[in-house]
Amino acid sequence: MAEATMGDRPKRRLHGEQAAGGAVAATQLGKHLDLSHQRICVLADVEHVVVRLPNGRFDQNDARIRYLRWLRDPERRSATDPG
Repeated sequence: MAEATMGDRPKRRLHGEQAAGGAVAATQLGKHLDLSHQRICVLADVEHVVVRLPNGRFDQNDARIRYLRWLRDPERRSATDPG
């Protein structure tokens, strides 16, 4: 019978570290994007920039890409640019 080694143990996550699959809470996503929990909720529920998973959490990678693309969107930028 093979003997278990330290490498066979599952790694423990630190508090606030993203779970397997990249699903994170709004607070964790906010920390990742340097935004408040409230701003993440507005981006998800009002502006539909980021998408919630069925469990109410967010895919961190997907949300980051969607948020960056939204920031770079020329139509959004020209609509708010006074000059």
